[in-house]
Amino acid sequence: MALDQSKMRHGDVLIINSNSGRTPNVIEVALQCKGRGITTIGISSGEQMDRCEAAHPSGKKLFDVVDICIDTCGPFGDAAVPVRDNEPMCPMSGLAATYVYWAIHAEAVEQLQDRGINPSIFRSVHVSGLEFIEEQRKKFLEKGI
Repeated sequence: MALDQSKMRHGDVLIINSNSGRTPNVIEVALQCKGRGITTIGISSGEQMDRCEAAHPSGKKLFDVVDICIDTCGPFGDAAVPVRDNEPMCPMSGLAATYVYWAIHAEAVEQLQDRGINPSIFRSVHVSGLEFIEEQRKKFLEKGI
């Protein structure tokens, strides 16, 4: 339903993030993207996927169905900080996914600029004020990038 309501079309790219890479809705979105010609990038913990069973009826996991796989190298269970006499805490998936997203964005901007395309970059409202942000928004809507 989300894909049907989106403006995504053939040739677009969707980044799918799932720490376990096993849940049915995540796998279904990736499969539907494939059928629509949408390129998918999967971000997940390879170790977590290896140690969990698939929950989708196809028996597939995220890295089985996406075009590009990025392993966050997160630990099984996702927690980074041991706690004495208790469960470990502080999920690595959030930190790792954030880093991966920003790295993808930085690379995309670099590649666009190598092609002579200067994409819209939105500056923090804390730096420039709303007038500057509105001007950036208008340029983005005109250029589409």
